[in-house]
Amino acid sequence: VKMVYRLLYDLPQDRNYRVLFMRRKLDEVLASQKIMLERKGVATSEEEQEQIARLLTLEIEKIISWLAAQPNFDVLYVDYNELMDSPERLLG
Repeated sequence: VKMVYRLLYDLPQDRNYRVLFMRRKLDEVLASQKIMLERKGVATSEEEQEQIARLLTLEIEKIISWLAAQPNFDVLYVDYNELMDSPERLLG
């Protein structure tokens, strides 16, 4: 099941989970979010983009720390860009 990281906090604690956590370059994530917002008619300034970058960085650090403390979560972190560039190296 693919889900956004924020939903991990809400999963029932009486079950075990195996998570594939895809890490992407922050600038790519921000560019994607900016396009999504523009499609909705919401423009963001450079200052707002910088604030979003700071908040997202903190959120990612928080979920990684939280996952490390959860005994019922097994997590594999994968660099998305590396996987796309050379899948045979990561999967071979």
